[in-house]
Amino acid sequence: MKYALYRNHLTEGENDFSAIPLSLTNKKIEDIITQITKPGSILKQTECVAVIHDFFRAISENLIEGTGFVSEYIRIQPSISGVFDGQADQFDGERHQKQISVLATGVLKNAISKLKLEKMLPNVRALKVESVYDLNSQNLDDPLSPGYMIETRGTRLKVNLTQPNEGNYVINNVDSAETRIEFFHSNLPNMLS
Repeated sequence: MKYALYRNHLTEGENDFSAIPLSLTNKKIEDIITQITKPGSILKQTECVAVIHDFFRAISENLIEGTGFVSEYIRIQPSISGVFDGQADQFDGERHQKQISVLATGVLKNAISKLKLEKMLPNVRALKVESVYDLNSQNLDDPLSPGYMIETRGTRLKVNLTQPNEGNYVINNVDSAETRIEFFHSNLPNMLS
């Protein structure tokens, strides 16, 4: 599995990063059935489809009754999340949630221990300017009118003005002087004005 490290904004450490899998793929029940009923197998697709769907239907019915499931592959059990205010508190749908806990056991834990990892560089998504519209002259992608509002359209444009290295800059064609735009009417991912 290919993965990259990205800054973890949920922790306080300046040097905290999290591993994020890249280009994950998933298989559906039908894909797994095709995989196990390949030529030479005694298993038939129609029977496998019926058994697997009935298997999960039975697990669902048991969960409704508060009964879990355990095997050498997975453990499934109902659970409750949220904080209760003392021993006398009752379940409250506003503060608590009914959940399903699914844990890998023996065989699947062994499979994940054999997972091969490959560290990659993180995908850096670059911004893209598609057009610059001068609201004074009403010209598109032409020289700008000094002191008037412009509208920049594109992707990944939104800027954090509290960061000194982020911003929208106008560059003078004569002397290449850069002027940072300090005020925005709209600061959106697809439009700055």
